[in-house]
Amino acid sequence: MYVALTVKNEHITADQINKGNNQEVQHVYFCPGCHEKVFLKSGKVIQAHFAHFRHSNCSLFSEGETQEHLAGKKLLFEWFSNENIPCQLEAYLPELHQRPDLLIWPEADRPIAIEFQCSPLSFEKMLERTEGYRKNGYEVLWIAGSKFQLKRQVTPFQQLFLRHHPLLGIYFICLREDKQLFEIYANISVDQPGGSVRKRVMLVDLAGLKKWFDMSESTVPTNEITHNFSYQKSHEYLIKGRLYQNPKMVEFQKYIYYHGYSLISLPKEVYIPVENEWIIKTIPHFWKMILLEWIKEKGSGKIFSKEELDTKIEDMKKNKEFHFCLLPFIENTIKEKVFYSYLSKLEKQTVLTSLNAREWRINNLPYTYKYESEKLDEFEKLDKKEL
Repeated sequence: MYVALTVKNEHITADQINKGNNQEVQHVYFCPGCHEKVFLKSGKVIQAHFAHFRHSNCSLFSEGETQEHLAGKKLLFEWFSNENIPCQLEAYLPELHQRPDLLIWPEADRPIAIEFQCSPLSFEKMLERTEGYRKNGYEVLWIAGSKFQLKRQVTPFQQLFLRHHPLLGIYFICLREDKQLFEIYANISVDQPGGSVRKRVMLVDLAGLKKWFDMSESTVPTNEITHNFSYQKSHEYLIKGRLYQNPKMVEFQKYIYYHGYSLISLPKEVYIPVENEWIIKTIPHFWKMILLEWIKEKGSGKIFSKEELDTKIEDMKKNKEFHFCLLPFIENTIKEKVFYSYLSKLEKQTVLTSLNAREWRINNLPYTYKYESEKLDEFEKLDKKEL
């Protein structure tokens, strides 16, 4: 806890006391949330802060608060104050029984709760807090601490922090308090099923954060990351899944066998990569195969509409034929855009023709392979084209 109340019911920071800036010398301070007495802790190594006495029943402030968390929210508070953005540190919101690390007002009628998360938190607790803010008119921004830097995979916990921006794609914000920088992982993608994450890392200093909140397009670099999709590796992913009897793979096999396919006969259109398909937990080949079967049943020369496609997607969702990752800050329209991106890929393969923004005509149905050697030869040629 960085802010406490004095006997005069005035807010005071730990630094004010630690530096001897408080005019009234007194040693009694109170928690702004539960109003129990607290005491100052400080030293050469630790960040000055307030703590409850033993056996406190306060549930609003954690006594296990890390030095990174204390220093990080202090850093954010100082920066917002320097930028003349109205900001309150550790503001208690009685209507929510919640206390965000910071509360800022970039606009008079736009309060934003900022949570700097340096330690693991249950999905349920994070979603509960987020929903509480939203229902009461607060936007919320979760910022990850340094231990949650994005590495080879996007963990289920990190997925809760993800957001989307037209220029940044899917992105993730991490505050490096030790460097006084934000690490923004932008254009997060996965080349193929089971592959490692690719991302563009941008280091943003605190002086540039105001532009970041304004979402100024001029501040966003335009350089792109390279991708390395391979048809052969995508097929190997399925083969390995079959060998190891991956539960998701077993379910997929049952589906394709029931519809008269095998891993060998699957058409190449099932493998075609789609932007952001990794946000769907289901094997990508699976939901693509379901859509292809739906198209096949309609038949060559037939026309289908956006309304029909939306109904099909909704049916797939109800039947649990695909599952999105838990992404509370990414709109459903962005998530479902994955399916429309797939249709665009089918247009390039001449399977479909777009008649207008809301209708498609079915042309040639996808070719199914007869022999594995035939399939692997074509996949090798396709991979060389990709390079």
